[in-house]
Amino acid sequence: MVGLGWCTPSSAGSWPRRHWTSSGLRVVARWSRPPDLTDALEDLGRQVVFHQRRAERELDEVEDELFRFGRILDREPALAAALADRSAPPARRAELLDSL
Repeated sequence: MVGLGWCTPSSAGSWPRRHWTSSGLRVVARWSRPPDLTDALEDLGRQVVFHQRRAERELDEVEDELFRFGRILDREPALAAALADRSAPPARRAELLDSL
């Protein structure tokens, strides 16, 4: 399903060059439905942030932030449901996150 992934020339292995670009993005599958591309791009965005934070040696901070955010969601099931509601406009969900 997900067809985007992080790739560098050294990790491309046997992949032909047409499957990856100098930015590190590769396409490895066809999209079975339109939301698959959006999901893959969101996942790629998370991977980029992770790799950036790892390069800056800030993974402990990321782990702590994720733990605290998980605790907030555990205490506030209505917030968790609102953030998970894919029928809600993304801008509204972003406002919810900004208000935390």
